[in-house]
Amino acid sequence: MAAYNGVSYYGYANYWGINFQGLDLNSVADASPIPNLSVTDQRSGNTTAYNLSKVGGKLTKWTQTATTLGALDGIPFTFGADLTNQTNNTTAVSGWNNWIVQWSTATLSFTVTGIQTCGSNGCVPSALAGNATATINSSFLGTNPIMGWSDSFGGSLNIPSTGGAHAANDSVYYYTQSTVVPGSSGEPTALYCLSQCPTATALSAFSGGSSTSPYGAGTAMQWFSAPSANTVAYAFGATGLVESSTAMVLEQASQYPSGSMYAQSGIMTGRLFDTALSASNCPSGMPSGTVCEPANPAAYYTWQTGTNQWSQSLWLTKASDNSVVPLDAPQNVPYTVPTGAAYGTFAGKSILLQFNGFGNLFGVPGYCVDPVTNAMADCSVNGARYVPMFSIADGATMTLPATSSTAAVPLIVKALDAEVRLKDLGASASTPCASMTLSTMTLPSVGTHDPSSSTDSEYLGTMPTVTSAPKVIDGVVQ
Repeated sequence: MAAYNGVSYYGYANYWGINFQGLDLNSVADASPIPNLSVTDQRSGNTTAYNLSKVGGKLTKWTQTATTLGALDGIPFTFGADLTNQTNNTTAVSGWNNWIVQWSTATLSFTVTGIQTCGSNGCVPSALAGNATATINSSFLGTNPIMGWSDSFGGSLNIPSTGGAHAANDSVYYYTQSTVVPGSSGEPTALYCLSQCPTATALSAFSGGSSTSPYGAGTAMQWFSAPSANTVAYAFGATGLVESSTAMVLEQASQYPSGSMYAQSGIMTGRLFDTALSASNCPSGMPSGTVCEPANPAAYYTWQTGTNQWSQSLWLTKASDNSVVPLDAPQNVPYTVPTGAAYGTFAGKSILLQFNGFGNLFGVPGYCVDPVTNAMADCSVNGARYVPMFSIADGATMTLPATSSTAAVPLIVKALDAEVRLKDLGASASTPCASMTLSTMTLPSVGTHDPSSSTDSEYLGTMPTVTSAPKVIDGVVQ
């Protein structure tokens, strides 16, 4: 419960945001902590008091984790590139696209199977024309890293070039995320940006309507730069990301021009690094004095700001000692898909699921079906419905990995919701229902029942007397 200027509000706090029904936190000025606002834990037996702090932007740290191509065997991921003349099927694959690709350990090759198209309503995959496939040439892979995205591995992937053909034990890197609280110990104090870098001047022009881009110094779309021209240096502290003494924050709807593409999604930087960009990051052959981002960084940061809470920093500190209350990010959970026809091409594969607290387990791969026939359909077809490729059986076990502050936690999976999809047999199909034997059911002879009556055959018993608060709500121990 929150109390603000004498008014009480009820709500919740988690990694994605802090919400108190009826209290518009965007109308409250950024502060650490916010004056005249206090929060009290309302769970039974817990009266801990907290302060709430707010900054209208959020810094996320992305930390690298390593695996191998062998672990990626048969698992589709998306990969943006110009593959003109770079495959054995130049008819099906040509030009720049966000390609759907799979690695095969059996053939030691990357195969293009489809295209992912993204728009205002999200991203949809579609097969290549005629369900064709194409193998990427080893000459292309020998000089280009693959930087893509896989839901089954928790997000972004980086497969460095080996200078030649790939093997199953080649390294694959993906990143896990954590939020950096402004003003916390161990935070980066300086950050450096090369691509999509907002500046005080650019944000002012954008908010005033004289520019359509919030990014300054020519950084809107660039991959390398001369050091004295198109790069931006920031400070980071209690007020968030700062450039030229100005916080990189646009959190009010009134600060966004009407119809701007950033009004809903907010503004996000490219990768930020806590060491200055240098020429040593660049591949050979680049012009003298050019600087580049590290090709495979152990960690990097991104900053976002916007009108939605996922683009802002809100955090609680204990009133007793001012310690920050940790609100855990979704964690990757390893899961080995069982074998069997029901699991399709993922049978026996190791994937990563994303656990975000009770009732939230994501990452099961899927496909699209026709909403009328439930037959598999191209996701680009209007009305196609995305469904999971398989269901995790009730009673399946997995382990939430240990973190720096918590031990490993065993999990048991049970579905909270389920559905049955019926197959359309078609007009020319036989009528299997004709051969079914139906049993006659006798209706009750005495009408309806009253389960609260002790004389009824369906009596449920005496209603228990509740003498204390519930011990568990929605699977969370109170």
